[in-house]
Amino acid sequence: MLATVVAALLIDISVVVIVAIVAFVIGAIIAFLAVTPAKIAADRNSRAARHEERETQHELDDMRHRYAQLEAEHRGLLAERDHLRSQLSGAPASAAGLPTGAAPPASAGDLRSWRGDEAESRADGNATREEQPSIGERLRGMFGPHDDSDRRERDRWERDQPPAPTA
Repeated sequence: MLATVVAALLIDISVVVIVAIVAFVIGAIIAFLAVTPAKIAADRNSRAARHEERETQHELDDMRHRYAQLEAEHRGLLAERDHLRSQLSGAPASAAGLPTGAAPPASAGDLRSWRGDEAESRADGNATREEQPSIGERLRGMFGPHDDSDRRERDRWERDQPPAPTA
């Protein structure tokens, strides 16, 4: 009888061990199948992010290089502008900085008007600038309410009229 009890216990233990091993293997397979697609997706996203980061870094390097070029060009243009200004103010008799066919200005007042400054001479000899509208007023003029009825009527009139005869 003791032998049958021991044999029954050994059979029960071996069944339990076999069931545990089978359960472990099935659990590992299920975990592998559940984790693998997520890991593959994470790896793919990681690679895409690294690639995008490299591209962005290259763009940033290109922009920094272009900025340095533009900055150098700007400094050169500023130097050229200052040189031309000094030529105009220092030696008005030379025509180096003037457009083709333009005579050099004779006085400082002529120089201001040649440069495009809107200056007026007062009786005391001091030049004043005409008052220009502010940025806000100019923007309101550009984007503010407009009466387009006249423009529409002119457009309609031009469409309805035949073209003028030419000689």
